[in-house]
Amino acid sequence: MDDVEKGHGPAVLAGDAAAAAGEEAESVPTADVELLNIHKTYLLGLEGVAALRGVSLRIEHGEWVIVYGTSGGGKTSLLNIIGTIDKPTKGELRVCDVLIQPNTPDDTLANIRLEKLGFVFQTFNLLPTLNAIENVELPMVMHGQLSRQERRQRAEYSLEKVGLGHRMFHYPHKLSGGEQQRVTIARAIANSPKVLLLDEPTGDLDTVNTRRVMALLHNLNREQKMTMIMVTHDVSLKHFAHRVVYMRDGKVARIETVPDAQRNKAWADLQAEAAANKTIAEEAQGSGGPITVFKDPREYATYSKQSDAILSLLPPLPIGSANYSMPPAASKQQSLLSVQVPPAMPSALASATAAAAVSAATAPPLAALSIATNVV
Repeated sequence: MDDVEKGHGPAVLAGDAAAAAGEEAESVPTADVELLNIHKTYLLGLEGVAALRGVSLRIEHGEWVIVYGTSGGGKTSLLNIIGTIDKPTKGELRVCDVLIQPNTPDDTLANIRLEKLGFVFQTFNLLPTLNAIENVELPMVMHGQLSRQERRQRAEYSLEKVGLGHRMFHYPHKLSGGEQQRVTIARAIANSPKVLLLDEPTGDLDTVNTRRVMALLHNLNREQKMTMIMVTHDVSLKHFAHRVVYMRDGKVARIETVPDAQRNKAWADLQAEAAANKTIAEEAQGSGGPITVFKDPREYATYSKQSDAILSLLPPLPIGSANYSMPPAASKQQSLLSVQVPPAMPSALASATAAAAVSAATAPPLAALSIATNVV
C-alpha cells in the first residue's frame, strides 16, 4: 500500500524564485485526484450496503491508472465518486483541486464535470438525432463559453484528432462500433478536461477497434498529459497504464506499478501492428489481389479489384438473406454493402465474424443492416 501514499506517474516541474535565479527546479508531484478514507454506503430499505470501504488513493497529473476487480468489488462506485456523479458517505475527496464533501452543492459538481472531467462509457451514449460533429459540440453548448464558430472548429479538430474527419456528418447508426466510441472520445475531450474517466471503453469492441482506441488513448496521455482513470476487465491492457489498482470488496486490495519498459513495449507493439496492417493492405492493392476490409465484425468482406467482385462474404444462405452491390474497382468510390440480419444480431456480432453471425440469420424477422466498406 506504499504506492497509495507515495504516488507514481509523471511529475510537473514547479518553478520558484530559486529556479528563476538559475538553480535547478525541483520536481513536485501534482495530484489531480486524491481520495482519503472514502466510504460509500447505499441504503436498501432499512439496511446499508457498503460499496466502498475506506479507499485511499492519489492520482497524479498525467498519470494513467487502470482499475481491475471482480463484479461488485467497487470499481464503478469508485469511478462515480471520482466523477462527482455520486458523493461519498464519508471521507475526503479532491478532484482537480476542489474539495468534494457530502454537502457540496450539485451545481458545483455539475461545473466540475463540465469543465474538468471527460467521460467515456462502454455504451456510447450518442444522441441518435445528432450527427457526429453535433454530438461532439454538445458539451461545449452546455458550457456556454464559445461562439458557434468556435464550437464547430473545436469539434472538427477533436474529430480529426480521433481519425474521423471524414465522418463528421454521419449519424450514429451509420457508424461502426469503433467509430462511435471514437466519437465519444472526441466528445469527452472537446472541453479540454484535466481528467478522462473511462468505464469499459473497449468492452463492446472487437480486437481491431480495441487496438485503435488504445492507440488513441495512449496518444492523449502521452502528448497532452491527460490524466486517465480506466475501469476494465481486459487484463491485456494493463501494460498501457502507469499503475494498476485492484479492487476487492470495496477496498483497494493492491496497487501495481507498471515498469516503463513494459509501457514502452506495449506502445511499440501497437505501432508495429498498425504499420504491418498498412503494409499488407498496400501490397494487396498494388497487386490487384484480394483485399480484406473490416472495421468491426459487422464490416467484413473480401473484395478483388482484379475481377471486380466480392470473393467471399458469407456462406451460402438458404433464404437469400444477404444482398450486395459493388461499383467497378476503377471508380474508387465508397460502396454500400447491405446485409440482412435479425434485429438482435448486431450485439452478438461483437465477438463473432459476420460470416458466422449472418449464417445464423435464417429465421425471420429480418432487419436491414447497412455496412459501408471502402474500396480503393
